[in-house]
Amino acid sequence: MLRDCKSTATCFTCNGKHHTLIHAPFKKDGAQNSSGKKKVSSQEKLEYSEETVSPQSVLATTSYNTQEISGEALLATASIRASSSDGQCTIVRALVDQCAQSSFVTEALCQRLCLKKRRVNVPVSGIGQGLTNSRSEVELAIRPHFPSKFKLMLKAYVLPTITSYQPSCRDPKIWSHIQGLQLADPNFERPGRIDVLLSTQIHARIVQEGLKTGGENAPITTKSRLGWILSGSVDEPRQGGTIVCLQTDGQLDDLLKSFWEIEEPPHALPWSAEDKLCEAHYQKNTILLADGRYQVQLPAKPEMPLDWDNSRQIARSCLLSLERKFNRNPSLRVEYSSAITQMIESNQMRKVDIPPENYGMHYFLPHHAVVKESSTTTRVRPVFNASARNASGQLLNEHLMTGPNLLPQLVLVLAHWRCYPIAFVADVSKMYLQVRLHPEDWKLQSILWREDPRKDIENYVLNTVTFGCGPSAFLASRTLRKLAEDDGAKFPLATSVIHNEMYMDDVLSGAFDVGTAVQKRNQLNLLLLSGGFSLAKWMTNDSNLLSSFESSDLAKEATLKVSLGFSVLGLVWEPRTDVFRFNVTLEPLSAPITKRKVLSSIAGMFDPSGWISPVLITLKIFMQSLWLLTKEWDTPLPDAEIEKWRAFEVDLQELPSVTIPRWNGYMPGTHIELHGFADASKFAYAAVLYLRLICQGQARVTLLASKTKVAPLKTLSIPRLELCAAHLLAKLAASFVATSDFAQAKLHLWSDSKTTLHWIHGLPARWPVFVANRCTDIITHVPQAIWHYVNTKHNPADLATRGCTVSVLRSERLWWHGPEILSATTRHWTSDEVTYASESVASEAPAEQAVLAQSTCTLQDCDLFDRFSSYMRLKKVMVHCLRFVTRLAGRCNLTLKLQFEAADDTEVTVQELDQSARHLCRMTQVALLPEEMQRITDKAQLDKQHPLAKLCPILVNGLIRVGGRLRHAALSEERKHPIILPAKSRLVQLLVDYMHEKMFHGGTHLIATHLRQQYWIPRLKNVISARLRRCVGVSTIRSRDGVPAHG
Repeated sequence: MLRDCKSTATCFTCNGKHHTLIHAPFKKDGAQNSSGKKKVSSQEKLEYSEETVSPQSVLATTSYNTQEISGEALLATASIRASSSDGQCTIVRALVDQCAQSSFVTEALCQRLCLKKRRVNVPVSGIGQGLTNSRSEVELAIRPHFPSKFKLMLKAYVLPTITSYQPSCRDPKIWSHIQGLQLADPNFERPGRIDVLLSTQIHARIVQEGLKTGGENAPITTKSRLGWILSGSVDEPRQGGTIVCLQTDGQLDDLLKSFWEIEEPPHALPWSAEDKLCEAHYQKNTILLADGRYQVQLPAKPEMPLDWDNSRQIARSCLLSLERKFNRNPSLRVEYSSAITQMIESNQMRKVDIPPENYGMHYFLPHHAVVKESSTTTRVRPVFNASARNASGQLLNEHLMTGPNLLPQLVLVLAHWRCYPIAFVADVSKMYLQVRLHPEDWKLQSILWREDPRKDIENYVLNTVTFGCGPSAFLASRTLRKLAEDDGAKFPLATSVIHNEMYMDDVLSGAFDVGTAVQKRNQLNLLLLSGGFSLAKWMTNDSNLLSSFESSDLAKEATLKVSLGFSVLGLVWEPRTDVFRFNVTLEPLSAPITKRKVLSSIAGMFDPSGWISPVLITLKIFMQSLWLLTKEWDTPLPDAEIEKWRAFEVDLQELPSVTIPRWNGYMPGTHIELHGFADASKFAYAAVLYLRLICQGQARVTLLASKTKVAPLKTLSIPRLELCAAHLLAKLAASFVATSDFAQAKLHLWSDSKTTLHWIHGLPARWPVFVANRCTDIITHVPQAIWHYVNTKHNPADLATRGCTVSVLRSERLWWHGPEILSATTRHWTSDEVTYASESVASEAPAEQAVLAQSTCTLQDCDLFDRFSSYMRLKKVMVHCLRFVTRLAGRCNLTLKLQFEAADDTEVTVQELDQSARHLCRMTQVALLPEEMQRITDKAQLDKQHPLAKLCPILVNGLIRVGGRLRHAALSEERKHPIILPAKSRLVQLLVDYMHEKMFHGGTHLIATHLRQQYWIPRLKNVISARLRRCVGVSTIRSRDGVPAHG
């Protein structure tokens, strides 16, 4: 019969001659031709590329795809049970790939299990430069296909398809070495779709000791928690094949995200519910120890697991890998061992005996060495990884609350520090390690260590807050603040430093005289020492203050006679000259120059205050232009773009020659003003903020900060871009005005767009939505601002919208000190009156047009009915309304036209519901049939063309009913004279829905039959059909696929 079938349709899954709905997983028929050779379309073939990509920035996945050749290789597959969080489960085939750094699942599996997706945007590229994007990530559990207690939680990216690999091999019974084994994939020789790809991390968690081989052309079998996995050659050596590779780039995405976040004006984020819960946990569980240190507990989430399956094995593998690295670099071993020994001697880490049966109760942290060449105290530092997954896919950081971000905005910290003529900096030595951890949490910070590779590996626990744990930053910063709360009354100057002049473990403070600076330093030392903290690496720009320090407390740069830069929050500060410099170490890119390499270099530029925005905006515009080229990530750029990039590289080498004075000239009693400038071009828009100080009749202007943004790819008019620039300026100025340093400053904002100023001073309701929203936001952010007009030639923000070279920026006075009018002692701008250009606004203002108004009378249904979705509820509410009106009329001796007999019981009676239903019908007729009711009341005939004329309507007790000869029938009055209701009324819709549910989702004829016993509704079946289409239950029943007939 199959041979005689004339249909050309085939199965979408295996191309077999059967319907897709009856496709059996791993079905062999139809997947091979008669010769047993696998057929692969040319679209599935990818070319092999020997180009390698850095594993630090790319997650790679490789898999094999066969061609139509005699040789064959078997990939490692497993049949697994995949399940969702709500318990849905299905058996799928997974590919175990030791070369993959990320796991993947297919879109079909996500839909089958109804997995909850988390939005991501991860580029996935393959060998041969093929590129796609995974836009979602899911979490699921996997188990072996046979009964087992093993369970592994898996996070995976979602792709439409993973690979077209289809095994095709001869009879597996000839391999004696696999007989009697519990195979991970019992149907490994049969074709079937791959729905899951397991990464190398998953492979490390499932593999066990055990390996069996069966000869030269037989596959090897590896023991795992999913069963014995087969892989390798299954036939004579093959001549060719196709390799499929997937690469996901995550590090570059994080780098670009950080780069764009710096360009946002500083703003504080509100605390989430989890942040508030974490703060409450800290206050409840933090105690002061006898030695003055604080002891905290890890803020665990409620679902913290009790069994950390096989985390010790993963930590052991990482330790062995670290020791192999030590063998290649013996000096690194010495420094790393010294750091570990110091932690042991400082009682920050202790050795413990853990019985093997209790390993599951401990979470073992893998650790590695981080080398910081610029550090003068600790060049090598152990860093612990609390994001390493155990055999079940669990990781510690997922079950810990990270806590709110307590760090102040970096731009505001630098601006505050620049107000001190005498400045000093210091570093809290090993801040995390000074905060003790509750003994109950030590088991969550277990590590493995041995100083000599020839000795046995020993178990240790960390008893302090540790680098690598999610909440560590919050716990350490919050402990410093608690120290200031508890003992701050004794040290008021130090308390202010902890709250306002610290960024993580860096102190950036100062004073207006040496005496105050010494007091602040002494109080800060005493306060921190009382909590077990200590300060190191002191540095100052004042020679008298510098001489009061012990040489051991000073930074290495302070003891040298030459002027060296000192790293401060990513910038270079030269204390002897008291200036900032940019230490740019931009290495020329090696060929080929691709979009990936260029964007990675640009994203590494760090300018939090926007002091060199005119230089960096050229790089941003260049970055945007690369998107317009529609080039792939690793495709070499055109020669013209390469020349532009080489010019940028040469120009950026001059950045160290740019200096920015640290002190802005502020002294107590100085008059303060803030002046902001906004401008836009077709390429970008910018906002620049200046501090204007007036002391002893002299004006001094200093650049505070700037922010720039490239113009969107969707073209906007120049006036709208100018408004975006003003909006950016308003947010930037608002962040500075909110601080205590500039709260009393007069705020003057400038724009060279008269249209923008007209919009800001106008009524927002007059403008289009785009303009109105931004004008409203501007007024909300800076209601106290005074807006002025400035000529484009005198607008410093213009430089940040078009860009310039480093040599031009270095000598550009307009950028560093603003326009000349700010340096003058007399303020010319206060009396300026600007006449705004009305012609520029005409395009945005709503046009006034004369229109012809024609009045039409449209009947409206009763508004009361729209408030209800249930007919019974509407009737009950109407009963209570009628009760109230009737009883109120009785008390006031009033006569009502409506007839309603209220019951004495508190419960609603059947008689009241019937009266309520008739009253609802009367309200509908009065609202939608007023003319008909009036003519019937006047005993006039309806027009012959009227739809109700054939019904001979009559008026009975205020209700229009059907008349005619049925009055002589032996029926009840309700059935002889049903109530007439308009088909388009809301009451009819509620009646149909009520009767549909009452009849247990009955059909059209059943509902119509019951309704016609009391009501006459024109086109009733059409109304019912329309309402049934809205019923979810009916739609579900209608959408069910029929069962195919057997035979």
